[in-house]
Amino acid sequence: MTEGEITFFIDGKITKAKAGETAFAPRGKVHCYKNCTNQAAQMLALFTLA
Repeated sequence: MTEGEITFFIDGKITKAKAGETAFAPRGKVHCYKNCTNQAAQMLALFTLA
């Protein structure tokens, strides 16, 4: 997270990440994310292929 806060749903678990924190979604696991606040949020997403 580079700004704000995002709520992540990863493999049945809900996690909140704020600026400076990370979230990890393992390959093949169901995941999604949403800004549940009234503040702007930005994140950097990194995808890898193996």
